[in-house]
Amino acid sequence: MLERESKAAASAAASVEMDVKYDDKKLTQIDFYWTEESPQAPRPILAFIHGGYWQAMGKEHAGYIATTCGGAVDVAAIGYDLCPSGTL
Repeated sequence: MLERESKAAASAAASVEMDVKYDDKKLTQIDFYWTEESPQAPRPILAFIHGGYWQAMGKEHAGYIATTCGGAVDVAAIGYDLCPSGTL
């Protein structure tokens, strides 16, 4: 199901960047769903941090956000390391 959500979000976006690292940890990656191929001006971006209380889920669960925004904003789905390897 997650793969289907991610594919649906990617097909709804004009441009996608997946698994962009922002730290050296395993799950610290961001998926970007851009509404335009090459935006000429700054655009609003929704930074979505998934739930799961540091114990479950991932940025892959957030793909639906890009489809529900209707192209009004760009979306960054942020992933982070989970417990026990990640700490608060």
